[in-house]
Amino acid sequence: MVNNNIKRKDKRAGKPLSPARRLELQEQRKAKLGGLSPTAFGLERDLNLLEWIRNWGYTSKKIIQKLAQTSRHGTSARLVKRGWVEETPTPTGLPIQSYLTLTALGLHESEQRAEKLHHYPFLQSQKVRHNKIRHDLVAQQFTLDALLKGMLISYETELMTQEKSLPGAKQPDCSWVVQNPSWGLDDAPPTTTLAVEVELSRKWDRDFDDFRIKILRAIKAKSYDAFHLVTDIKAIKKAYEEGMLAGTKIPLWKKDAKSSKWLLTGESVAIPAWIGDGPKDSLGLFRCHLIESN
Repeated sequence: MVNNNIKRKDKRAGKPLSPARRLELQEQRKAKLGGLSPTAFGLERDLNLLEWIRNWGYTSKKIIQKLAQTSRHGTSARLVKRGWVEETPTPTGLPIQSYLTLTALGLHESEQRAEKLHHYPFLQSQKVRHNKIRHDLVAQQFTLDALLKGMLISYETELMTQEKSLPGAKQPDCSWVVQNPSWGLDDAPPTTTLAVEVELSRKWDRDFDDFRIKILRAIKAKSYDAFHLVTDIKAIKKAYEEGMLAGTKIPLWKKDAKSSKWLLTGESVAIPAWIGDGPKDSLGLFRCHLIESN
């Protein structure tokens, strides 16, 4: 019987690098360091990781590893060892075994180089709402994928935009500034701002109607140029796309003064034509994205 588990020896093993190959590897390393020393590059990378955690509140080891763009394990452990980050286990081990938050020292290090400051609510890591972890990590992963692909000029999270929120308008999970595909046409601006909302469970009745109206208000108020919804459920994607088609009527609700219950008024508002022509409209102002479920 042939043993298929025998390891094959790498033909390159033990052979010295050629001068050309050695020079190639040196140039690759210089390009990666961007003119910085290895020590300075490592510090800059770690400060970027702290900035990510400060902006989102908390994150996972998997996302930190991907953001660091390294195949080596131990990135989060290094931040914990330096006293910048605290790792807290989740009660059930789901959807992740543990999450990462900043310590007071880590927050100070991150804020020292920040151009703008915002409230950081998780110095006590137990304040993280465990029932929101999966939702928040989906928003982070979706944003990180776009960031690493070079699609984003900048991003802002809910923590960063709390002071900007308008009453009666939808406050998204995050917003992206991207290059405007219409730039140069009809005096279009060079950038456009997209609202990104994660929806992992469907809204119904008044909640769904209120959700749609707040999206329209946010776009009309120029808080965002377009609204992108992210979900891992096909039925949610379909229902929201159909519910946001131009001409679709949204029922209006009113709170009864005596019972304090929300009741239908019998009136409605129609979704305006400027929202676009649905899923097939690449320039539509409401788009849905289906992602793989983790």
